[in-house]
Amino acid sequence: GEWYFLWLDVGEMLPLKIKCFWDHMTMRTLPNGTTTNVEGVNTQVYDYGGVGAVRCAIPKHCNGTKSMYDLLDALEGVGYTAGLDLRAAPYDWRTGPTEWNAPGGDFQKLKTLIEDTVARNGGRRARLISLSLGGPYFHLFLTRYLAGDVANGGCGGAEAAQQWKDAHIENWVALSSLWNGVSLAAHMLTAG
Repeated sequence: GEWYFLWLDVGEMLPLKIKCFWDHMTMRTLPNGTTTNVEGVNTQVYDYGGVGAVRCAIPKHCNGTKSMYDLLDALEGVGYTAGLDLRAAPYDWRTGPTEWNAPGGDFQKLKTLIEDTVARNGGRRARLISLSLGGPYFHLFLTRYLAGDVANGGCGGAEAAQQWKDAHIENWVALSSLWNGVSLAAHMLTAG
């Protein structure tokens, strides 16, 4: 089939389609504690390293879902360039730390994206912004993943992690972070 945006397509919220939406959003827990999509569902993150996935929450309904639209426009207006020094790291928020921390997982990709962005910009450290669940996600990246085992992509201890942060991160701003999670709120929003 053809790729489409799973979150949040207004057409999927209609009474006869809501069950299909929840079937597609459901994750299956494997015996090793990781999660995967249910059979027949494949997902991918849109525009990793670009800004398309964060400019609007629902790209085909952008006028009503400008999550970061104005901020990105303002940053581009003062000289930032999408894909060069203005980049985004969207992730599948249905998964969790087990998947994010795995070799080749989201945190390893995020670390590589930050390193690449810093290198592309002559060593200028990254200024980072997270939105919503990106706050707890990025906090976990900073506090747990970076200090983790080198074999999994971490820096190999707290001191090495701090050296990496000092070399790569100028600052971090967490906007509208949901420090206590959102699963109940998402269900109430879509189920009534």
